[in-house]
This record gives sequence, C-alpha cells and structure tokens, in this order.
Amino acid sequence: PAVDIPPREPLDKTVVSRGTGDSRPTDGDLCSLRFAISLGCGREIWSDRDRSVVAADGTRPPFELIVGGGSVFPGFDAAVRSMAEGERSRFVIQSELAYGDDGLVPRISPGASLHVDIELIGWTPREFPARQLVFPEGVCGPANIERV
Repeated sequence: PAVDIPPREPLDKTVVSRGTGDSRPTDGDLCSLRFAISLGCGREIWSDRDRSVVAADGTRPPFELIVGGGSVFPGFDAAVRSMAEGERSRFVIQSELAYGDDGLVPRISPGASLHVDIELIGWTPREFPARQLVFPEGVCGPANIERV
C-alpha cells in the first residue's frame, strides 16, 4: 500500500526559551544576535564566536545584521523574522532556503540542510526615507535617474 509522506517544511523551528512581546523584526531592522550553524551530522561550521571582532574589554560583541539585507542566506533571515526579543530557538533550514543545490563547497555540500541556533538579543527598527525616482521623458535607465 502507498504511504503518504507529508511535505518537508523548508524551515522547522523549536523554541528553546521564549522571548518577550509580540513584535518581530522586519526587513531593514538592525538585529543583534548570537548564532551557531551546524550540519546535520552535528559538525559546527559557523558561529558568531568564531569571528575575529573583539571589543576593547576582550569580549566578542554580538553579531549584527540588517534583516533582508542579503548578508545571510534566506532561511536565516526568515528565522530571525519569526523571533521575539530575547528568544532563543533552534531551526532546521532545508537547502532551498540555505545554499541550495550548489551548496558552498567545501564547507557545505550541495543540497545540505543546516541546523541553526539563534538567540535574538534585540533589534533597532530602521526607517528608510522614501525616495521617488523620476525618469526624464523617453528615458528609462538607471544612468538617467534623478532623485527628488
């Protein structure tokens, strides 16, 4: 007999410790966090503790990123967007939201899922000024953009 296998979720979340409040960071917010990324076998491949940045007092400051800014893979952004301030969660991020069929050889094999542990310390909302792009009549190329 055929067995129905439920579809795999591209992002699986387990809350380790709950944060505070109902708000969540959104694209453009500057987030401060701690993280560790491992392969399915348990081998850690990245951590904010591995960075060479050291404060004057000898401590390692938290990792900072702008959500949706393209500095991390899409699943990492999605994970951060789901968290409350002070929350610590573990995620299994499937390859389609990580490095996909190409991987990041030799560190990450093609098609690999990643296990990510994130503690969201907090964030600062970013407000970008609205800009209107005006194209001179008959021209529609970035070389001729006028910002107003």
